[in-house]
Amino acid sequence: MRVQRDWEAIIVTYNTASLATQVNYGSGDSDNFAYDSNTLRMTQFKFNVGAPAQSYVGTLTWNANSTLIGARYFGSIMGRFTRRVEH
Repeated sequence: MRVQRDWEAIIVTYNTASLATQVNYGSGDSDNFAYDSNTLRMTQFKFNVGAPAQSYVGTLTWNANSTLIGARYFGSIMGRFTRRVEH
């Protein structure tokens, strides 16, 4: 799918379950997403911003009842650094 908004092109790639796995922006920024193949819950995300690219990565952990156990994320975008959240 391609969407044009003023100066910025957005290209989205989907997996066979129709979940977005990659988003590329006309600015050069991009987002990536990974999912558990059995539950289709998101397991990881990565945002790449700027040139040279700065990354922000997160990992999600889920309970069997579909509630979020915790999220770990780290990166250095715009001066923000490692953070960790667990439930």
